[in-house]
Amino acid sequence: ILGIDNNSIRYTSLAEFGGYSYKIHDYAFYLCEYLQKVTFEQNSRVTSIGKYAFYNCYYLTSINLPGSVSSIGSFAFYNCSHLTSIVIPNGVLTIGNCAFASCASLTSVSIPQSVTIIGFQAFYNSFRIQTIFYDGNYSEWAAVQKGNEWNCEWKNGSSCVIGYTMRYNPY
Repeated sequence: ILGIDNNSIRYTSLAEFGGYSYKIHDYAFYLCEYLQKVTFEQNSRVTSIGKYAFYNCYYLTSINLPGSVSSIGSFAFYNCSHLTSIVIPNGVLTIGNCAFASCASLTSVSIPQSVTIIGFQAFYNSFRIQTIFYDGNYSEWAAVQKGNEWNCEWKNGSSCVIGYTMRYNPY
């Protein structure tokens, strides 16, 4: 498979990608609500996850993004309500607007030092996030271009992303 096009797959519970998939196009698994697990082989060459690619994959609990990915599109994992954690691989440069918004079960996020842009409301309404680990130091984190919700104050009942424990790599 060289790519998966718009709304190609609708009723599946498992997606596996070998070494020859290059891009998951916009809307590829859009509204594929029964999808539970996405797996990429070690030699996967997927370079981007398109906009709305896994939008409303409600039962998605597990995805292992390959190290070849450099961008995660806007709304890519929006409303993946059963996703509990995400490790964004080193090499990802951009996380699009609302990429992980409304992921109601998301409790932990790991962001690599390679990320330079985190889009507006990337984790909006993912109110169960407890820990975000950034694999860089504080000054590197400060240099990342981020949506304005990263600067707001946490208020009970707010969907502002501040309210988690932010951890940095001490090295």
